[in-house]
Amino acid sequence: MAFRRILPLVVTLMLAACAQPPVPVDTFYRLEVPEPAAGRQVFDGVVEVRAFDADGLAAERPLIYSEPGSPTLRQYNYHFWVESPAVAVQSELADSLRASGLFKQVVTPRFRVSPDLEIQGRIARLEQYIEGDGRARVLVEIELGAQRTGRGLGLVMLESYRVERPAANASPAAAAEAFRAALAEIFDRFTTDLAARLRAGA
Repeated sequence: MAFRRILPLVVTLMLAACAQPPVPVDTFYRLEVPEPAAGRQVFDGVVEVRAFDADGLAAERPLIYSEPGSPTLRQYNYHFWVESPAVAVQSELADSLRASGLFKQVVTPRFRVSPDLEIQGRIARLEQYIEGDGRARVLVEIELGAQRTGRGLGLVMLESYRVERPAANASPAAAAEAFRAALAEIFDRFTTDLAARLRAGA
């Protein structure tokens, strides 16, 4: 008798479990930029792109967003960068500088060579802002500096680059695409500024 009473409840619970929506799957995005057009060499030495620092949430792999009218930031639960932003930006900047043709050689510390110029960076902000009505934008802020090493030790430049870009929509995928475009703009501006300083003999 007790079993007959419990059976309908068990069946109901089983049906409810079957009706649950599927668990979202994790999605991963690459923080990469297209290669720039090659130019004429301006620095006949080894450039080393050092490991980047990152502030707060910008150091972590989940994408960061803010909802309309909210001053707080949140992390997406199922949307991640393939690598931490600090690692990805260091690698992408090295690739971009190498492809620019402006420098004789561009390396990262893992090659263990003595550089003539060191580049360091700090990611301050890497955030998506959802504005409602399907609109969104991203904000990227990175501090970049370059200094000569060895006998010519000295600061060549230190600048903070801040870029805002509209996203195609409010989705994480659209935000990732806008982040890439913003990062490409920052790399282009930094490369242009650095080349100008080196040409001027800084």
